[in-house]
Amino acid sequence: MKQAELTGQSSRLKMIGVALMLLALTAAAGWGIYAAPAPVVDRMLEADLRKNAMRMSRQLESHLNDLEQTFRFHALTDHDREFLELLPETTDIYRFKLFDASA
Repeated sequence: MKQAELTGQSSRLKMIGVALMLLALTAAAGWGIYAAPAPVVDRMLEADLRKNAMRMSRQLESHLNDLEQTFRFHALTDHDREFLELLPETTDIYRFKLFDASA
């Protein structure tokens, strides 16, 4: 009789332990689903924006006749003006954010 009571108590303790463990795992998984994606997505978006900005920088450097003169003195040739006017239509970058002084 005593053996049956000990087995029943042991079984209940195991069930309570398993239930608490499942509850803790569920809470941890819920927190991970809630908290983890935002920083990961932010890093992915920032990396993508940086890559697009660098590609746009190289594209501008290769297409404008005199890059320094164009941006320092606002002196645009017809070719430069035409190229800059077509940028919003041919790229998916509409707003620029300079990440550092060299763009």
